[in-house]
Amino acid sequence: MKNSINLAGAYIGIIIGAGFASGQEVLQFFTSFGIYSVLGIVVATVLFAFLGMQVTQLGSTLQTRSHKSIIDHICGRYIGRVVDRYYHHIFLVWRYSHHDCRLRNDF
Repeated sequence: MKNSINLAGAYIGIIIGAGFASGQEVLQFFTSFGIYSVLGIVVATVLFAFLGMQVTQLGSTLQTRSHKSIIDHICGRYIGRVVDRYYHHIFLVWRYSHHDCRLRNDF
């Protein structure tokens, strides 16, 4: 039970993130689409649940101790290394450029 709670906490903290878990991401992004935001929220929730379950089951099946084993299994050894090394950089650039564009549109 303790391991399940630790895993759930890690998943929420790392994958979903504080903005989405607190509702800030939902308010700032999805609600700007009006009634279609309900569909976006449902799709995002289903994808978070399904993909999170799949990655967790894969990690359990492979008995991994690191995220690198799962990335290598999904992407292959060589592409997995590139993904592991540069994913954070690409995500940060996308995230901050997206945030900058939203700031320009808001003002």
